[in-house]
Amino acid sequence: MEKHFLDPNTLLGRIVTSKEKYEVVHLSLKAGNEVPEYKNESEILIFVIEGEILLKTEEDIVLKSFELAEVPSSVEHKMIAVKDSQVMAVKIK
Repeated sequence: MEKHFLDPNTLLGRIVTSKEKYEVVHLSLKAGNEVPEYKNESEILIFVIEGEILLKTEEDIVLKSFELAEVPSSVEHKMIAVKDSQVMAVKIK
C-alpha cells in the first residue's frame, strides 16, 4: 500500500502516481488558467475537489466541487479554471 500527498500550492499539475493500469495527476489551477487541448488513447476521469472548471469537449461542461466527468478515449478536451480549483485527473491505461 502506498500513501500520497497533494500539495495545493503546486501550480498547474504534477503526476501523483503512475502504475501499469492508471496514472493520477493533481492539478492546482488559478482562475483563468488553461490546460491546453489534449487527446489520449485512454479514458480519463476528471474530479473537481474544490473550485469550478469549464471542461471543453464536443460540448462544454461546467464542473464544480465534488463533481466528476468521464472523458472517453480519443476525445480532445481542454480545461479552463473558472475559479481557483483543485482537480484530480485519472488516466485509465
